[in-house]
Amino acid sequence: MRYFLFVLLFIFSTQVTTAVAKEEFWECRQYVESDLLYIYKIDTKTPSVSERVNGEWRYYKNLVYNKENQNLSTTDNKGNREVFDLLLKKHFYNDIKFSCKVINFLR
Repeated sequence: MRYFLFVLLFIFSTQVTTAVAKEEFWECRQYVESDLLYIYKIDTKTPSVSERVNGEWRYYKNLVYNKENQNLSTTDNKGNREVFDLLLKKHFYNDIKFSCKVINFLR
């Protein structure tokens, strides 16, 4: 039983590490039925976040990667704070929460 738990914890820890340390494309909506859709490219190696706007990628500046909390965050010059939670797949813009899912995105 002890070995089973050890193996299970090892497998889970490698899954979390590999799931976070790569490039992902997210599709985010504020509401489930919302027509307003945002596409993000998230990379924790660099770290970088970019948003698809009018067929081009707009890159975020001054991005901070918090490895302990598994999130990327930035604050613009107007004081707007954005957080991308890599484990929960949520995007927070000030007090607004967007639910996201990982998608296959053809460039």
